[in-house]
Parts: sequence; structure tokens; C-alpha cells
Amino acid sequence: MISEAIAYIVGIVILFVWLIYSHKNKLNPTRIMIISIFILYMTAVISITFFPLTYDPSLKLASDVLSQRLILTPFQTTISYVCLGNPFVIFVQLGGNIIMTIPFGIMLPMIVKNKKICFYLLLVLALPLFIETSQLVLGIILQTFYRTADIDDVIYNFLGGMIGLAIYKLLPKKFRNRISAN
Repeated sequence: MISEAIAYIVGIVILFVWLIYSHKNKLNPTRIMIISIFILYMTAVISITFFPLTYDPSLKLASDVLSQRLILTPFQTTISYVCLGNPFVIFVQLGGNIIMTIPFGIMLPMIVKNKKICFYLLLVLALPLFIETSQLVLGIILQTFYRTADIDDVIYNFLGGMIGLAIYKLLPKKFRNRISAN
């Protein structure tokens, strides 16, 4: 089993490389801080969504196992959680997927300069699609299905990113202009 420590180690290495690069090129301190926070945030997202990785060669990849780990019917998982009636599961699974991507939506316009909302929406959708596709591919490669590739996760992650974009737009214009200038 590969633990999430590997994600944190890689994230810290990327952060140090970024800090050395930004210091060497004398970048704006505000931009350095925002991108550094983004690197730490993405490290946490990767750790949460991919780890631990397990490898079990005794598992056989069967089509029925694959169909249980690839859920393409919207809200199928949500309905099953609601039917369980456990508020903790509902909050962690549904709320967690929304909350996890709110910072992505907030920081994205601070890092990537583009005035078109469609561009940001595309990137906000690309993140959960990448996560869910990667979880499925890793499950197939490692012959384990610790994670489920679920369309509900894509929907809720996208919703969280859109909430983040809306929060960014609600920030005072003076603050947004200062961040954008950097």
C-alpha cells in the first residue's frame, strides 16, 4: 500500500521548486503566496482523492466489479446516501465533494488570467473529470477498487468550483484588481 505521505512529499518538493524559481525570477510576493497556497491545496486534494493506493494481485478484474466502481447514473449514489438516513455520511460524501473544490474556484482566476467565464468553467469541470477518470484508471491498473468513479462526484465537485468562482466574483473589486495586477 502506498500512503498519502508520498503525495505530501511530492507536493512539498514542487512547492520548494516553485519558491526557488519565484525567488530567482523576483516574482511579486502576492503571486508567490497565492500560487504557493494553490500548490498546498492541490497536494491535499490529490492526497484525499487518490490515496492510499493499494495493490492486490489476488483480485481479478471482473466486469461486474468494474460496473460497481463506475457509476454513470446521475444522483444514484446521492439517493442511496439519503435512503441510508445517516446525516454524517451525507455531509462527508456530498458536502465534502462540494467543499473540496470551492478553493479551486476561488484561486483559479487569481492564478490563470482570462476574462472569459467559459474558460474558468471548463477548468472547473476538468478537475473532477480528471480525478474520477484517474481513480478508475488507477483502479484498473492496480486491480483494486478502493475508490469509485462516480458522476455524482463530478457534479458536486463542479458545483463547488462554481461556488468558488461566485465567491471570487463577490470579493471587493479593489481586492480582485490588486490580485489581478500581480
